[in-house]
Amino acid sequence: MGAISTALFAEKYPEKIKALAPISVVVSGKISFEAHELSPNLENLEEWKREGVRVTKSYDGTKEKRLKWSHMEDRLKYDLLPEANKLTMPVLMIVGGKDDPTPLAHQQILYDKLPGKKEIHVIEGAMHSFYEPHEQQELKQLIKTWANKI
Repeated sequence: MGAISTALFAEKYPEKIKALAPISVVVSGKISFEAHELSPNLENLEEWKREGVRVTKSYDGTKEKRLKWSHMEDRLKYDLLPEANKLTMPVLMIVGGKDDPTPLAHQQILYDKLPGKKEIHVIEGAMHSFYEPHEQQELKQLIKTWANKI
């Protein structure tokens, strides 16, 4: 939820923000919730709610990750779309091509509402987080190139 937090701050205080790079951003809690309901690749919401916690394996399979249902309840409180017009600073959006929680389709909804200078990039093959060294390298290069332009 880091990217949506920084973007919400930027909406509230746009005069304090020179540029914004919300990577793999949750655009809207409602849209995110609906995506979870429809995607076979995402956790079963009813089971998650009933159990109160979602247990998954880490990317490399060595650790157990636990996420409480309250995370989804909290997520539903946030939405960047109603005040996206306030994000007038340069914006860089990057998403993984295999990002199920915050897919390109969600990113495009926000991107289309941004009034200022903006870029959107997809790192093909990457999931929500960029674990592979080549994904991290591409991410760094995209950010560096963009930062040098602003």
